[in-house]
Amino acid sequence: MKMVWRISLATAVIISGATMATAREPEGSIKNLPAEISRKCKTPIDWVKVGTGRSVRLQPSSDASYEKIDCVLAEIKRQDDIDLGFIGNEADPNQVISPPWSYIAGGKIDVLQALATEIKKAGWVVGSLAKADDGTGFLLFRTPDGMTAAQAEPFNGRIWKQQLGDITFGTAPTKTGSRLIGDE
Repeated sequence: MKMVWRISLATAVIISGATMATAREPEGSIKNLPAEISRKCKTPIDWVKVGTGRSVRLQPSSDASYEKIDCVLAEIKRQDDIDLGFIGNEADPNQVISPPWSYIAGGKIDVLQALATEIKKAGWVVGSLAKADDGTGFLLFRTPDGMTAAQAEPFNGRIWKQQLGDITFGTAPTKTGSRLIGDE
């Protein structure tokens, strides 16, 4: 997921995964901002783009150092009358989850079987159930292909809040590039 920072020099609009700012600077005073910031912060010029109207978009590379991002934000703050606020780096709820979220749960077999039923009700995919002689086991499960974060979040929240029985769970190991759960 790419981090996107936005700075609006006209009005503040809250957008997930964005940084917003407001100012009363004339449009002409920001047109050279990308070049100035690039020179001062030693960053690629395409990190900062002047958009339509009075907007400026900050989109650093995914491997950008915090020091460089801080430098860019400091330069943007130097514009008169800017109120800068960090909103967050949240996933777009309508974006398809890629790769699917994969989990492994461990616990008693009857609890894992009940969990498998809940997984199916939520529209998720149930994988393998490994059973041990002592009545415990492991269950693999994942989100289906094409599911969005908004669709997955209600059930995912139940898992993380431990509302589905006495289980232990974590991210399931998968083969790099594989969309199948439990690949070795």
